[in-house]
Amino acid sequence: PSDTLGKLDALEVLSLRSNRITVDLPPDVGSIPSLHSLYLQHNNLSGIIPTSLSSSLTFLDLSYNTFDGEIPMKVQNLTQLTALLLQNNSLSGPIPNLELPRLRHLNLSNNNLSGPIPPSLQKFPVNSFLGNAFLCGFPLEPCPGTAPSPSPSPVSPPSPSKTKRSLWKKI
Repeated sequence: PSDTLGKLDALEVLSLRSNRITVDLPPDVGSIPSLHSLYLQHNNLSGIIPTSLSSSLTFLDLSYNTFDGEIPMKVQNLTQLTALLLQNNSLSGPIPNLELPRLRHLNLSNNNLSGPIPPSLQKFPVNSFLGNAFLCGFPLEPCPGTAPSPSPSPVSPPSPSKTKRSLWKKI
């Protein structure tokens, strides 16, 4: 019920995973000041990803739901985040350039995301992005119209000492 969870101001971990929840989360969940882990995976939550999440969150798992829309830029404000798991939803649009210094685990696979993978997220493995047909860029296939990175020339110029030797041989 509304105005219940928000009153639990010392709550650090909220796990409501695998409960077939279909209603929106009460808005006061985002304002719990000490909340650092939110597990909502394997439910039937839909709509957009909530933007009013506690800045103290370190672990956010919204995977295996039916969230749609874009990944909100406000996720950028979750600077303590070490894990962001959004796989198996219906998220669409581009991935924002999330510069989250502590982020170690990212999974955006099996959504409808599109466009290039932002530079700040290219350090994550390919399986963090699979199942997004219109997503491109490292570590996936290059985006259309982008030149592949130049490869080093296979023929190196002769060293000065070899040039001098061959010159003396000719003389």
